[in-house]
Amino acid sequence: MKFRDILRYVFFTKRCPCCMRVIYPFEEMCKDCAGKLKPITEICNWCGNRKDNCDCRYRNFVFAKITASFENSGSAKNGIYRLKFSGFLQAADYYSKQMAECVKRDFSDIEIDLITAVPMFKKQRKRRGYNQAEVLAKSLSSVLKIPTDFKLLEKTKKTLTQHSLSFEERAQNVVGAYSVKK
Repeated sequence: MKFRDILRYVFFTKRCPCCMRVIYPFEEMCKDCAGKLKPITEICNWCGNRKDNCDCRYRNFVFAKITASFENSGSAKNGIYRLKFSGFLQAADYYSKQMAECVKRDFSDIEIDLITAVPMFKKQRKRRGYNQAEVLAKSLSSVLKIPTDFKLLEKTKKTLTQHSLSFEERAQNVVGAYSVKK
């Protein structure tokens, strides 16, 4: 290990992206969480679940395809919640690497021009201190070497908090909430 890496470890302790336990600089995550993650390889193009757990047969979607690294449960869900609500921004590096692998695997036939993020109202962003979608997008951009544009979209109406809503409620909640800036 190089001296600068030792200093970085001493002053900027690396933590597991799921549970926040201290881990060694060469580890991606702690062994407990690594054993609990449920990777998705055979993924439904629309709902993002494993194909054998697909729940979208009777729904209409406005996009052509979706991808996901892990099931939205257990360690992965805890880590994303910590990133989103507790300011654990260090986790973005791990999750963006996983996202990049999914993009390479599932969108290899598409040339991606740019990466953007779902915008927040200034008041909400100020209260939280950051936009987790932008943090992930910046990190993903650096892994994939694709430029970002965070001025492309704007939020045009107040919405309810999405994480507590059902699938149908989420879909209805965002209708007319975002627009492309001119």
